[in-house]
Amino acid sequence: MDIRDHLNEEAHYIDGVLADCLAPLQGSVMHAAMSYALLSPGKRVRPALCLAVYEACTRDRERIKPVLAAIEMVHAYSIIQDDLPSIDNSDLRRGKPTTHKVHGEDMALLASDALLTMAFEELSSAQMVDAFGAERCIDAVRMMATLAGAEGLVGGQAMDIITSSDEHVELGTIEYIHKNKTAALIQASVLLG
Repeated sequence: MDIRDHLNEEAHYIDGVLADCLAPLQGSVMHAAMSYALLSPGKRVRPALCLAVYEACTRDRERIKPVLAAIEMVHAYSIIQDDLPSIDNSDLRRGKPTTHKVHGEDMALLASDALLTMAFEELSSAQMVDAFGAERCIDAVRMMATLAGAEGLVGGQAMDIITSSDEHVELGTIEYIHKNKTAALIQASVLLG
């Protein structure tokens, strides 16, 4: 099987996991904006990578679903915020209008907050505790918080903002931005898997 075909199959599976996570919110005030951001077509590389690492050890996909969802929720949250007028001011993402263009800046910001919060709900859910034990769930929450927070994704985004108007950016700074803003979630995907 071609790697692209495999990734497409995994993306389809992960899309189902994500839709299931949002199903309880159907009809809520936040559902539309969260769904727009989280369920937008994408390659789902991060959760697919997590799944591949996990399946190298076991074949029970049911147990890892909350982790797959959490990874993609954190990714969607970061994209919503990255696209906002106060940061990159992007009108399009993957050829579609960005979340703030469709739902307004206020709802986009709240949707990103809700997705980030929901990611930690997933990592600390009863399903996770039953599958992996409380101690491993605490480790997963701590790891995601570190890699998504000031020492990871948020720190990389902050450095990107600070240096965005600089004519010359040092190679070390560029590496810091890529390591934290981009690679942090790749690292989380592998470690959580």
